[in-house]
Amino acid sequence: MSVFESSKGKIIHLEAIRILAILCVIYIHSGYRGHEAYTCTDSRVTFIVSLILACITNIGVDLFWMVSGAVLLRKKEDAATVYTKRIPRIIIVLLIFSVLRYFYDYYMMTYGSMVYWSEAYGINAGAGGADIGIGDFITRFISGRIFLPYWFLYFYIGILLVLPFISKMTRNMNLTDWKYLAAVELVLVFIGIMKVLTGVELAVPIFIPDSVCAFVFGYMAESVIPGDWISKGRNIVGIFGASVIMIAFEVAITLTLGDPSGDSGIVYTSILGQIIAFNVLLIARGISLKINRSPKRIASIICYVGGCTFGLYLIEDYIRQMLTFIDDKLSPVMTVMPACIVWVICSFVVGTIVVGIIKKLPGIGKLI
Repeated sequence: MSVFESSKGKIIHLEAIRILAILCVIYIHSGYRGHEAYTCTDSRVTFIVSLILACITNIGVDLFWMVSGAVLLRKKEDAATVYTKRIPRIIIVLLIFSVLRYFYDYYMMTYGSMVYWSEAYGINAGAGGADIGIGDFITRFISGRIFLPYWFLYFYIGILLVLPFISKMTRNMNLTDWKYLAAVELVLVFIGIMKVLTGVELAVPIFIPDSVCAFVFGYMAESVIPGDWISKGRNIVGIFGASVIMIAFEVAITLTLGDPSGDSGIVYTSILGQIIAFNVLLIARGISLKINRSPKRIASIICYVGGCTFGLYLIEDYIRQMLTFIDDKLSPVMTVMPACIVWVICSFVVGTIVVGIIKKLPGIGKLI
C-alpha cells in the first residue's frame, strides 16, 4: 500500500499531520503547566524547554488549516456543495457542542469553582444564574463567546464561505503565480520581523487573513511543489535544518527583545510559525514519497486516529481537565515538563478512545 494514499482515499501523511496538530493544540492548552511554564519557573532547564516547545507547538493551528486546504482544494467542490453540505455540518457541530459547553460552564459555576469559570469564560451567573437563558446563549453563540477555543470553528465557517472562489483561484494559478505568492509571503514575514526589531509598522494593509494563507499554502505544499524535488533526501534534510534554525531564531528574539518570564508575556514564539508549518507538510510529503510502501496495519491506525482529531478538538478540554490529577501527581516526581508531556499524551489517548465511541453513535458520529 502506498504511504501517500490509503484504500479509503485518505492521504496518510496528512492524517499523521492531523495527529501532530492535535497534540500541539492539547499542549498549547496546558497553559502554565507546560506551554507557558517559562513565565513562572525558577528552573533554567524548564524555562528553555518550555520556550522551545512553545515555538514548536505553536504551529498546531496552522497545520490544521494547511491540511484542510490541501484536502479541500484538491476536491474542487462547487459552491452548492460547500454551502449545502460542508457549512451546515460545521454549524450543526458548533451549535451542539456550544449548547453542551454552555450548560457545562453553568454547572461548574453553580457547583464547581464559580470564580474560575466565570473569569475564564465570561459567563455571568448573576444571582443564582439570572442572566443565563436562551437570549444570553444566542448572543454569546453569535458573537463566539461560548467557549474561546471554538474560535477555530467560526474561522473555518468563514473560510468555507470563500472556499469555492479560493478553489477557482488556485486551479488557475500557474507555477510563476505560485512563486510570486510565495515571494509575497516571505516579504510579509520579513516585514513582521522588522516590525519587531524596529517598531516600525507597514502602512499598507494586508487583507488576506493568516488562516486563508495557510489554507492556500497547504494546497501548495501538497499539490504544487514537484514531488521529485521534495522526495530528494538532501532537500528534506535542508528543509528540516531550516526549520530548526527558524525555531532557534524565535527563541533568540524572544530572549533578547521579549519578556518571556515577566507579567507582560511578550514573546515571539509564532513569528515564523506558518513557514515552519509549511515545512512540516513538505517534510511529511517528502518522506511519504521516499518510502514506497507502508504496512497496512500502521496505515489504518494512522487514518483511524487522524479521523478522530476533529472530535478530539471538540472534547479535549473536558478530557484534559479530568486528567489534571496526572500532572499533579507526576510534577513533584518528574519535574514540570516531563509530567506535562505525559499528561498531554494521556489526554490524547483517552480522548481518542472517547471520540471513537462517540463516532459509533447514530447521527452525531458522522458529524465529527
